[in-house]
Amino acid sequence: MVNKRNTVDRDFIINTKFEELFTSDEFATQTESLFKEVKELLSPYTLQLNKDAQLLLFDQVDEVIYNTVYKQAKLAYYRAFNEAYLVNKNIMENN
Repeated sequence: MVNKRNTVDRDFIINTKFEELFTSDEFATQTESLFKEVKELLSPYTLQLNKDAQLLLFDQVDEVIYNTVYKQAKLAYYRAFNEAYLVNKNIMENN
């Protein structure tokens, strides 16, 4: 039987720790580096666009990257934390 309180506590911990990770300087630096790399790769293909269109395109690409990275990182973090939690719980129950 799943204890609802433990699930809520675990989800709260996971979400809190993930937000700390996602808003960290290291994560921001990596994300900015990814944005910069994509912008450099796309720049030659956007020369025919005016400046406003280029900015709009890059803003949209940045948003897609950010949302994708956020979702993937959260899923990976949640799964890793949940696995560690279950392993630890199993060890504690068997000792």
